[in-house]
Amino acid sequence: MSLIFRLSVGTIHNRLQVAAKQAGEINQSHDLSAIRVGLHDEIFQSGHPVLAGVDACSTYCYLLEAAECRDEDSWGFHLLEAMTQGLNPDYTIADAAKGLRAGHKAVFGDTPCHGDLFHIQQQCESLANVLSRQAQGATTRRQKLEQQMERARQLSPRQPAFEKADPGLSNRNPSDSTC
Repeated sequence: MSLIFRLSVGTIHNRLQVAAKQAGEINQSHDLSAIRVGLHDEIFQSGHPVLAGVDACSTYCYLLEAAECRDEDSWGFHLLEAMTQGLNPDYTIADAAKGLRAGHKAVFGDTPCHGDLFHIQQQCESLANVLSRQAQGATTRRQKLEQQMERARQLSPRQPAFEKADPGLSNRNPSDSTC
């Protein structure tokens, strides 16, 4: 005998809201003072920014907040909240997003915020792909030109230029040279 549960969309929504509230309370109770290196970035869900913070050592996600915008105030507010839970990293790592950097500076002052390598690597990888395609194109063009030159040689064989200037030059023995 199979059991069939009938749940409305509203019931599911309400249960998810209760679960999210409980999860938020649990997350707010975590002590973040052990985090030495914070990784900060902005991700997007359906085109809307989500501010993210992760402990580099444990990969614990201590910040994941949907935000209206990703400016200094938004970052500052959420980093201050994390600071009230003990977040005081030795340094952070983030991309060059202006709002993120400004929020970091406003909350953590002179605590270093190092640049991430992901975005640099991504840019270098894109450049390497472009250069690779250009090199492949140049190689293909060179090979085609070499084939055309070989066909031209086969259609009209020519003597080397020095033989045209002095036909007897190619028959000369190098030891007969008067120089």
